[in-house]
Amino acid sequence: MGTLHSGAELQIAEPKLDRIDLFIVGASNHLLLTGAVVDRVSLPALGVGQREATGEWHWNDPMRLDLTLQNNRLYIRFDYKWLRIGGHALRASWKPIGGAGPPT
Repeated sequence: MGTLHSGAELQIAEPKLDRIDLFIVGASNHLLLTGAVVDRVSLPALGVGQREATGEWHWNDPMRLDLTLQNNRLYIRFDYKWLRIGGHALRASWKPIGGAGPPT
């Protein structure tokens, strides 16, 4: 994940992503935002939440959890909820690709 024109697979017009290496990882039945964060780098606003039918957003701040940022590594589990990065919200799904189903 990176800023526009960064060459990343997922590009977001968020200038604070410029010096941060972030990745979305599928792990079992979970989706994680993870990556290396250099000391004193300003992170964009991050959140995990949902959007109501009325259009109203409800965000939780993952930075309030002790395990979110340890030893310059970021770990945010967002599964199938919305992920906020700065002024952008995105969702990802974890679905297998390919043939007619699992091998027998």
